[in-house]
Amino acid sequence: MSGHGEIITGPQRTPVLHKAVPMGVRVKVPPAYLKGRQNVWGTVVGVSFAHLVFGYIVFLDESFQAEHGEIRALTVIGSELEAEDGSNWRNDV
Repeated sequence: MSGHGEIITGPQRTPVLHKAVPMGVRVKVPPAYLKGRQNVWGTVVGVSFAHLVFGYIVFLDESFQAEHGEIRALTVIGSELEAEDGSNWRNDV
């Protein structure tokens, strides 16, 4: 059975190269994701891809215009996110 919206169950996946980022946490988006914009914040609302690293969907506090339209959310790799208190989810290697 393979319908749209089907929930796939199985073993819980976890990232390998960083710790799992909790849903609902406020994070700072790295400037490289937004052409050097500084102090862009948002909330983690989902996972966009899961592999050795996870890509997290970050809903931005403030949207902005880009050459291809309005940006309201984006995907950021978990190891590049930073919490409000300055902590992060990188593995201590």
